[in-house]
Amino acid sequence: MKARSGKPLHYKGDTDHLPDTRIYLNIKYLDKGRYELNIMHKNKLIKKIHFNKK
Repeated sequence: MKARSGKPLHYKGDTDHLPDTRIYLNIKYLDKGRYELNIMHKNKLIKKIHFNKK
């Protein structure tokens, strides 16, 4: 991409390191409906969460 002056534009950004103890779930690309999230550890169910994507 070039600016109106004809010079190329350069963008630079830094992101912080995400913590190792968090898991992020982006539901943007899921279809609409009801979902069930099962959190497992060593083949044992720890937590079951239901959520709706509208």
